[in-house]
Order: sequence, then C-alpha cells, then structure tokens
Amino acid sequence: NALVRVFRAHGGETWRRAKVVSAQVEDGRVQGILTEDGRRAEAPWVIAAVDPRVALAMLPAGSVRKVYRKRVGRLRDGIGGLAAYLRVDPELDLSPRRGANTFWYGGTETGQAVFDESWMPDGLPPVFVTASSTRETRWRGPQAVIVLRAMEGARFAEYADSFTGERSEAYERFKQEIGDRLVASAVKAWPELQGRILSA
Repeated sequence: NALVRVFRAHGGETWRRAKVVSAQVEDGRVQGILTEDGRRAEAPWVIAAVDPRVALAMLPAGSVRKVYRKRVGRLRDGIGGLAAYLRVDPELDLSPRRGANTFWYGGTETGQAVFDESWMPDGLPPVFVTASSTRETRWRGPQAVIVLRAMEGARFAEYADSFTGERSEAYERFKQEIGDRLVASAVKAWPELQGRILSA
C-alpha cells in the first residue's frame, strides 16, 4: 500500500488482478505488456517479479536464445522464504551487531535438518537474523532487524487462490503463529531484543 501511494503520487497508475499474457518486444527491445482483457501498457522496461519460466513464456519466440529457454526450463523450484521485519527501541544499542549475521539453530538433534517442516508445529524454527539498520551509515529511520526462515510453499497451498487484504481468518491466524515463532527465535538468537521490539 505504501508503494502504491508513492507510485500514484508520481503519476503512476495501478491495475489490480490484471493478468499479463505477453510482453511486447520490437527490434529486440521491450515496448510494454498486454493483459488478458486486451489492455496495453507501454513501458521501456518491464519488471517481472514472477517465476523465470512464467516470464519467458510471456516473451515472443526469438526474443531470447533457445539455449537460455532450455536452461531456465530445467531449473528446479527453490524453497520459499518467510521474513519478519522488526522495529526495535531506538535506545537499544545494536552497534555490537553491526554487520553481523546470526544463524540460530536451537535444535538438540545433531541430524535435524535445519529447515525440516516438523519444526513449526512443536518447536521454534531455526532463523537467520540481521540488523539491517546497522549496515547503512546514513540510516535515519527506526532501527530495524530482519528475521528470515525457509519454508516449503506447500504449507500455504490452501490459501493459493486468495488475495492480499481478502484472506480468511484462518490464514491470518496461521501467519500470526509463524510470525510469533520467528520473533521468539530471534529473541533466542539475540537476547537483547527481549522487551525492546516495538512492532513486528
């Protein structure tokens, strides 16, 4: 929503649920996109934040080399990522964490896979924690900590046909539960965060 507000303030237009079916390419350069309902948006650049195979399917034949299409077609799906963004007390001194990345693994089983799905129901998940606000020398916003965790997309399969802002209470509960576990793991990794998280 914040991005859309800024985009519109600069004269941009947004279309929701407009399925893009092709990118228009002429003389080797992208000219815009075409939607399923026949609308065309002209643009000198197109950013496709989708699976690379989906993006290539939108390009006309001959716009990329065949060998590249084949290589992308052979790619395996990766594991998905979840993120929690934490705004922390501005008085908390995070300077000892400057430039540090922490991978916290709370398991006792030496053979436990770090991204094993069995972690979610009964234990705290392994997480990657970093203080993004300490990396920028000119950072002027609130102090920020990012918590990352991998998770198979299948865990969200039942919500695949829902949309942001219109999802069920069950989805919101599931999201909250995962978020709470990510935050709890982050506090285990960085105990100084205890009681100093303003929002997550």
